[in-house]
Amino acid sequence: YNRSIEDGESIYAADGGFPAELIPEGATISVPGDVFPTVAAHPIYSATPPQRLLPDADLPLTTNSAYSWIPNANKTVIVIDFLGYDADDNFVDFAGFCRVRDDGAFTMPSEVTDFISSTRLRIQARYSRVYTRLDFVNNIVIRQRSTVSE
Repeated sequence: YNRSIEDGESIYAADGGFPAELIPEGATISVPGDVFPTVAAHPIYSATPPQRLLPDADLPLTTNSAYSWIPNANKTVIVIDFLGYDADDNFVDFAGFCRVRDDGAFTMPSEVTDFISSTRLRIQARYSRVYTRLDFVNNIVIRQRSTVSE
């Protein structure tokens, strides 16, 4: 939540907003005192960066590329981003991504390999590990999400 002061009063609003159907029109929240509830010294957890095994980070992907990494024992997922480069080796765009179970290997779906074989871009893969957790502390739900890339 973001805090702002209007007419000497603290106003709290979600920075991303909520879908309208979740919060009734005119809904308010009342917090006793002048300080929004906080949790002091709650630990922040972060994932360990993924360690790629295949494909080679410096080579473009092909339809035969294999995807593997050292798996993590924690509840994490791997995001494989497809980075597109032009013939002059300039980054053009994120061509797509796959979110996969962090178990150490993934077989790319045929739709993706078909795209890799048909695009004019040179595609390279980048691995990221995403760690998400929920904690309930002092009657407050805390959601943490951290992403680390190789």
